[in-house]
Amino acid sequence: MANRIVKEVHGKQGTTHSALLAPSPALAACVRAYLTRSTLAADLTLEERRNHFPPTPTCVITWIIEGRDSRLDQLERAATGPLTLPVIFSGPHTQTSVSDNPGPVHFFTLFIYPDAIRALTGLDIAVHVNRSSPFSEVMDAQWQQIARAVLEAPDDDRRVQLIEDFLTPRWQAVRPPDPAHPGQFLDWSSSVAQRAEKQDGGRSERQVDRRIKRWTGQALRQLRGIGRAEESLFRARQAFDANALSWSDIAADSGYADQAHLCREFRRVTGLRPGELKKCIGHESYWLYQVWAQIPEPT
Repeated sequence: MANRIVKEVHGKQGTTHSALLAPSPALAACVRAYLTRSTLAADLTLEERRNHFPPTPTCVITWIIEGRDSRLDQLERAATGPLTLPVIFSGPHTQTSVSDNPGPVHFFTLFIYPDAIRALTGLDIAVHVNRSSPFSEVMDAQWQQIARAVLEAPDDDRRVQLIEDFLTPRWQAVRPPDPAHPGQFLDWSSSVAQRAEKQDGGRSERQVDRRIKRWTGQALRQLRGIGRAEESLFRARQAFDANALSWSDIAADSGYADQAHLCREFRRVTGLRPGELKKCIGHESYWLYQVWAQIPEPT
């Protein structure tokens, strides 16, 4: 599975591990990425065990393989009975969020496009925006069965394989006629807009936007805003690594009106002011900002 690794980070003197993995080409329009995070070998402070998450337009399924996570604790406190699986389903999030791990942890995450989840399960995505739920309360018995198999798998390579063996035939049965194979988030949002415009049942701007919101939980304007801010983050990381960071250049290259416009959108989407990037990006709790990268075009 090494050829699937898009980016890998070993933090805290090499004792923590985070990796971003690409989906197979057959699932590129369904799955955005896989993410694995382990602090099992690390001696971290409570602040370093915190996880800072940016907004995401995708749905997210998280398996707590070992250890505890405050996201799961919150769901257990709200539940009427014990959770049957330490697995969390989250809809798209328009805001930054944080979770805490009281001790060492290993979790595995699937980022799946909201229109794909809707096609595969019939879920009303809008209901799940900015909300997390116990996986067993959202998904049917077949999904719960594969979720348990993923939880019990011996390693992350096997987890990816189990998920893809489960999803591939189901996605082939429901996929749009000509789905995009997005290497970048903006490719996917553009594909959704094109499909919404072509679908029968009205093509006015309002009707198209309602269709997009039904499929993804967000309006097209919101999706494009997230995509553009994410692109600017990628550019900023590359420029920062090359000691050539210029926010005015990034604003121009990313299509913002000016640097002030970029700063407002960047803070809304990433939770950071551009000037805070250098200070925060190296902290262990911002590991996701360090490992997230552009998924290459499938070949």
